[in-house]
Amino acid sequence: MNLVNAQQARRVLDRLVGYEISPILWKKVKWGLSAGRVQSVAVKLICERELEINNFVPEEYWSITAKLKNKNKQFEAKFYGKDNEKLELKNKEQVDQILNNLKDVEYKVINVKKQEKKKSPLPPFTTSSLQQEAFKKLNFTTKRLCQ
Repeated sequence: MNLVNAQQARRVLDRLVGYEISPILWKKVKWGLSAGRVQSVAVKLICERELEINNFVPEEYWSITAKLKNKNKQFEAKFYGKDNEKLELKNKEQVDQILNNLKDVEYKVINVKKQEKKKSPLPPFTTSSLQQEAFKKLNFTTKRLCQ
């Protein structure tokens, strides 16, 4: 009986949600599209994300990178902060002040840490993930893939 009740609940949800949204999809997107349980949730997630994007307030941030050279070796060093505490750089004045303080400083490498990193390969494609990647990278449609 639990399965029967679950199915009836899904049917009611489809009618409450899908029947209201499907006609809007037909008018705005394409005739014949269906807005069932899965599609309705996806539309809700897309709408919520769009609201987040519209409500986003950009913040200014800066970073300092130095190109250092010692004999034959050249490398980049990034400014992190002072005394092992990260410092958020929020404006040009703050960056200029730090650059003025660092102008005539002699740099010295104190520690070099070498380590091996293990990187696992990506999982193999499923049919749908292959189709998605083919479309994203090569503009291949599913019709073209099946030929």
